[in-house]
Amino acid sequence: MGPGFLCVLATAMAAKSRSRNFAAAVADSVAIYKGSALVESALNGDKAPPVLCRLGSGAAPLLLAASEDASGEGPGLLCVASAGGRLSFYGLEEAVDQGKEREVYRAEIEGEEAVEVKWRIWDVVVVCDSGRVFLIEPLKNSLACVHEIVDFVAFTVATDGASDIVLLGGAPASESAETSSTVWRLDIGVSEASPMFIEGVPEDYEESIAQAYCRGLQALRGVVGKSSSNSGANWDTDGVDIVCFFIQDMEEEITQTIQVVLTVAVGAQSATLKALSVNEIYFEEHPDRLLVHTAWLPDWSLLVLGASGSSDLALFSSHADHTEGMEAGWVALAPPEGKQLVCPQADSQDQITALRGLAF
Repeated sequence: MGPGFLCVLATAMAAKSRSRNFAAAVADSVAIYKGSALVESALNGDKAPPVLCRLGSGAAPLLLAASEDASGEGPGLLCVASAGGRLSFYGLEEAVDQGKEREVYRAEIEGEEAVEVKWRIWDVVVVCDSGRVFLIEPLKNSLACVHEIVDFVAFTVATDGASDIVLLGGAPASESAETSSTVWRLDIGVSEASPMFIEGVPEDYEESIAQAYCRGLQALRGVVGKSSSNSGANWDTDGVDIVCFFIQDMEEEITQTIQVVLTVAVGAQSATLKALSVNEIYFEEHPDRLLVHTAWLPDWSLLVLGASGSSDLALFSSHADHTEGMEAGWVALAPPEGKQLVCPQADSQDQITALRGLAF
């Protein structure tokens, strides 16, 4: 596995047992671990616990994505993206409860590599390294391209429930382009994309955001005062906050990161900036491939944010205890000195490790 852009950890819950388990990419397969045992071994510095099940031996997994809803609404599948544009879907109930591998569907995207996979409850949206976007419906054995790279090259995608509207993030527009937006709205039902303009950007940051690459998008369901994702709500009928991760190449080979929280209006027709923070995540240089990792804890109104290629983790909160008197409603939390939240050093102690995934 190559460094710097892989997601190697995903939460894998089975509807029957309701136990929280983790899927991890290990060498040439995917291992399913009991969540409590994996956490305990990590805390104690022990070796990895026994594997409940191994999936896709010999497939060289690059990305993992488990269907989010394990309460009966959803397919209960784990998507494994491997080299060569292969995406395999495995039944979680069989893997977790029976220790058996059951491949439900396999898709091959010729000439492409998947760089991001997001579930839409029953199907997945796949962003490929070319900038094209595909929709895979594993229970229908269906694969379709829903976005070509005519006007916009996609790097990342945000989904919200089963909505046909997804948001795409990508590269800044060329000087000859009619729009400078790096966030687009895609209706996958009709394969039509249009730019989304961000309102409320401070004047000092307008140029920076216009020239930055949007490399990560994540909808934040469960924010205080909003519905949870399990209720069926999505941005078709209910506004939602999303986090955007921008990278800007500055002079003298300096890379700047900009973390932005937006409120997406009903219908995902427009977005308004609520909060902005700079350089919470540090890169020595702009990586060729990058995957943003997030863990959203709605009960705490807390977002943990990181990215492959960096060891840093950032904390953002919308909890009333942290935002009282603040108009934005969001704040970046700074850990106490000496308690920075970062990935551990390598065994040799002479280099740090890069983030490969977040799960809770």
